[in-house]
Amino acid sequence: MLHSGRDQKMTKRWRFATLSLSLFDHYRSLFYVDGKKIIPSNIQSLLKTPIALAVWYMDDGYMRTDKSGAYLCTSSFTLLEHKQLQYVLLQNYGIETSIHFAGKYARLHIPARSRDRFLTTISPHIVSCMQYKLSLTP
Repeated sequence: MLHSGRDQKMTKRWRFATLSLSLFDHYRSLFYVDGKKIIPSNIQSLLKTPIALAVWYMDDGYMRTDKSGAYLCTSSFTLLEHKQLQYVLLQNYGIETSIHFAGKYARLHIPARSRDRFLTTISPHIVSCMQYKLSLTP
């Protein structure tokens, strides 16, 4: 769509909207309390299948630029919630993690020693357009 701004210059603008389906309301209520994103108390059972882990990585994960490990972006969670996630990943998948900080924001780091186990677990469930997230080559 073309749009004319206050300075009368024509610019391009793209807009889109998505629909919210009520069948997902249950999951929203698990992960959001009073508008704040949280880790639900039953996360160990929610994050039990490799496909669940793969979806999380496709949405919020990436390989380190030096390819020595991967990150799961978890900056909206408390330190206690990070520790919960670490426990679940270790118990459910045998994947060790550490907590890295970028400024004041924490994220989960999957170090090289757990990278292969992590990639083997999620790889069969990564959709084709997200395969680049598995790449160990630049």
